[in-house]
Amino acid sequence: MNKDKGPFLKIFIAAAIPIAASLFIYVLVTQEIKSLNKEKINKEELLLEKINKVNQKMVAVQQLSSEARITTIAKESLGLIRKGEEFDKIRIDKYKADQIEKIVNEKYE
Repeated sequence: MNKDKGPFLKIFIAAAIPIAASLFIYVLVTQEIKSLNKEKINKEELLLEKINKVNQKMVAVQQLSSEARITTIAKESLGLIRKGEEFDKIRIDKYKADQIEKIVNEKYE
């Protein structure tokens, strides 16, 4: 009986060691996957928070740069008046514009 247990024990140990090592590696890998998934979720939440902050700041900028706000400040604190009609247009003959451009170019060359 002693002789029968010897080879069986050796075969069992030889098979058990790779199985145990495989299970150990499997457990380590699954732990790492869980850890990385938690980290991914945390990073996604952080990203969403930052996107929300950026959106809030964009809304604040739009509110601060709105035409209604600027005109109100210009009228009340600076005393500016908004002209209701279109500004006067300046009309220049194309020939005169070319002459002026030529004179300026000659002067600064």
